[in-house]
Amino acid sequence: MIASCIPFFAPPKQVVIYRATSTVTKMIAIVNEELESKRVVRNISQHTARLDQMEIFCFLLKRFQAHRREKK
Repeated sequence: MIASCIPFFAPPKQVVIYRATSTVTKMIAIVNEELESKRVVRNISQHTARLDQMEIFCFLLKRFQAHRREKK
């Protein structure tokens, strides 16, 4: 799970921080939207109690990528 996130951190640190900030902001908005529609509430609540921050980030990143694929 964590290995799939590593390429995301390849660019210089400043670029990564900007990308991470904007991507995480978008991911949070999408997850909030999904939470409001009750599609992933159970899934998130089952996992977040046991996951560390990196795993949560990877989970959100996968949800964000899935959401982008759905929109195309």
